[in-house]
Amino acid sequence: MRLLCSRISIFALALVAVAAALVPAQAARRRRPVRAEPIGGAIGWSQLAGQPTIAPGRGIGYFIFREGNVVTIMTTNLGNKGRPFQALVTSEGGTLTGARPLKLERKQDAFKQPSPDRINFHFTTYGATDGVQFAVNGGERLRIRLNLGKLRPEDCVFLGGAPTAAVGNPVIVQMGA
Repeated sequence: MRLLCSRISIFALALVAVAAALVPAQAARRRRPVRAEPIGGAIGWSQLAGQPTIAPGRGIGYFIFREGNVVTIMTTNLGNKGRPFQALVTSEGGTLTGARPLKLERKQDAFKQPSPDRINFHFTTYGATDGVQFAVNGGERLRIRLNLGKLRPEDCVFLGGAPTAAVGNPVIVQMGA
């Protein structure tokens, strides 16, 4: 009888241990997955490849793309009411060279390069496009902080030739990836 009781006790303890191990696993399966898209999550340099088709005046947005090591940032806006677009571009460990404006609509539109690793720009874009172009030389990351106002990056920041919507601001590009 004692032997039977001890076997039942051991069996009961084993059942309790198995049940205890299963409860957290079942609870974990019921939880909703959390989106792992941190604000400003890094993207690969290859994701900027290719030139998109931009329809001036048909949407609001920043288009960021590259051909070789030359990066272009273009802006477009709906209609005739001007919208300000501003950005700070920083190379972490590299330099930005050959910066030049593209298709600026107004005289007050401008960009500055206060140091070899930084470019600032401010455009008021109406129904056409404004832009800046520069070469990236070396570095670990390219960080592009955009002034979006009340807009979300996934609605107005487009990357590469496809183009793909950005998941955060700043847009951080991991060089060589």
